[in-house]
Amino acid sequence: MKISSKFAKAVVVTGVAISVVIATSFLILSFKPQADSSPTATRITAESVPVENLPEDPEAAALEVLEEFFEASDLEGKSRFVREPKRVLPMMRDFYEVRQNPFPTLGRVSAGQISNFGDSMLVLFQIEPFTGGIYSIAVAWEGDRFAVDWLSFSSYGTMNWDEFTDAKPGAAQTMRLYIMNGAELGKPPGLPDNYPNLQIEHRDFSQPLQCFVAPNLLPAFKSLIGRNKRVPVTIEVGWKKLTNDSEPVPYISHFITEGWSN
Repeated sequence: MKISSKFAKAVVVTGVAISVVIATSFLILSFKPQADSSPTATRITAESVPVENLPEDPEAAALEVLEEFFEASDLEGKSRFVREPKRVLPMMRDFYEVRQNPFPTLGRVSAGQISNFGDSMLVLFQIEPFTGGIYSIAVAWEGDRFAVDWLSFSSYGTMNWDEFTDAKPGAAQTMRLYIMNGAELGKPPGLPDNYPNLQIEHRDFSQPLQCFVAPNLLPAFKSLIGRNKRVPVTIEVGWKKLTNDSEPVPYISHFITEGWSN
């Protein structure tokens, strides 16, 4: 594969694990790079994405889209290279303009890893921004073009994680997080014995938080979470007291989907 000279190529893609989960007729791809990287998850529909229209060199074509996304100097330019731009652009405006999160940078990029699942395909890259860290990013084939999965790459939520943990809003926020078994932390005070002990974690912050879920969501989360399994989910979560005397803890009021791309 030919890599643009503008970017140094990280030759080795290490520790990439791809788990495929079938849920409600969708393929949910979750891949976790090496331990110090920032994993992502992407959800690709498994219907009517004709792989026969692919460019002759899919990896090079996906890389070109990825480079153009990072090179674009404004939101309108970047939105041309993302999936579902009309839906995603307002979220990008909120994330970059309203909350003043900086544009991501591209210091190094790995060779692409082509993944085919049924009639869907995508190219997975690992990137290293100039600011450090390693992030996974998916460039998905949409039948007539490649497009960056911005939602999973940014792990977009309606509130920045540090603000969410400091302000402890009672109003539910849409967040893209990991959820996992929290047995090692012990149960939050006041949590009924029949409730699963869960914790949530943001991709960019290593400290997990204990949480509890609305009673009607218990069956879904019990089946979703295995022992010590980290699952990327999109959820609505706020803060709530379990008892009058307890400190508020994150309360998941709505389970939107597994994965971060919806």
